[in-house]
Amino acid sequence: MPSIGRHPYDCSKSCEDLISQAYAHSYGLPVAIGHFGNIYGGGDPHSSSLIPGSIRRFYKREAPIIRLPKLGDFQRDYLYVKDLIQSYMALYNGWDLPAVRGQAFNWAMGGSWAVLEVVNLIAAVMNCSDIEPVFVQTDRSEILHQKVSVQKAAEMLNCHPPYRLEQGIAETAQWYCKYFEAPVLLGNDINSGYTGMMVRWE
Repeated sequence: MPSIGRHPYDCSKSCEDLISQAYAHSYGLPVAIGHFGNIYGGGDPHSSSLIPGSIRRFYKREAPIIRLPKLGDFQRDYLYVKDLIQSYMALYNGWDLPAVRGQAFNWAMGGSWAVLEVVNLIAAVMNCSDIEPVFVQTDRSEILHQKVSVQKAAEMLNCHPPYRLEQGIAETAQWYCKYFEAPVLLGNDINSGYTGMMVRWE
């Protein structure tokens, strides 16, 4: 699909794509473009985001907050942070190839999950299925349904993110639980928010 963002944030991304492609075409700049699904994983300090926010609230045995549009539910495609790294490496290894230079590639799981589905997965891995979420209506201007085609990246760069959503959610929840349990070592205060962050990969 062409880069035709309509909202200001989306449009800024489209402009970045077009400028990158212009330099690749006009000057042979070795550049490739990565489009990613909703990235998640341990180390994300934004507690307002769905996954880290829900994990934080379940950890405190509080109800997660789900923001929904007036009609239906947001649906998103996801990408685990370890798969993101693999995707960047595939881009880096291929961006100077003539067939790859200036091209845009999508990376995600190639599916679509409703917000409530994701929260229920988190609840299951944290043994919090007894806690009912709180639903809040939102008027944010966002894409209602997102599903990313990953066929081009698979065929041209031989890159296939291996993590299933259930696996990534389980590892992410485990990371945050360890993080919350070590406030002195990692600089976290669960009641007042993040005061520091040390990302650990194991």
